[in-house]
This record gives sequence, structure tokens and C-alpha cells, in this order.
Amino acid sequence: MNHINKPTWEQIRGQGKSRFILSGLVQRGFKIAAPYTIGFFITDLLGHRVTNPVAEAFFLIKTYLLLTLLVGWLEGAYVWFKNERNYKKAALKRHARR
Repeated sequence: MNHINKPTWEQIRGQGKSRFILSGLVQRGFKIAAPYTIGFFITDLLGHRVTNPVAEAFFLIKTYLLLTLLVGWLEGAYVWFKNERNYKKAALKRHARR
């Protein structure tokens, strides 16, 4: 972590891990879940005949929400732990130089 990223990460870190991960649900989860859900929809249309449109719509909504939660949470947690690790490594390097 360089001196440019450090103040930004300290500000984010001060707001808390839970808030960062929840913002990841909104920022990353929706964007990543949409193409998968559209892909499932196209596969369903081209792959087989839809016999129950209500069940199909319910499946797509449920899939979209589940993917949003899982992908958003996992990616938010991954980014948090990666940045936290880099922040602590940089702090240890600065402390070792003294």
C-alpha cells in the first residue's frame, strides 16, 4: 500500500468492515448478478419450452437476489481482507525501518 492509498483506506477502515461489505453488495453484487440472470433467462428460452411462466419468473428473481447477496458479500469481504493485509504489511515495514 503506497502513501496515496493509505489515507483513503484509513478513512474506509474507520467506517467499519460491515459497512464496507454492505456497500459491496450494492456496488458489485447487482452488476455481477445481472449478466448471469440474463444468461439463465436466455438459456431457459432457447433450451426448453417454458410451461409455467410464474414459476420461471420467481426462479429468475430468486436467482438474481441470491447471486447479488453471495457475490457482493464474497467480493466485498475479499477486497476488505486484501486491503487490510496490504495496510498491515505497509505498517510493519514502516515500523521495521525505525
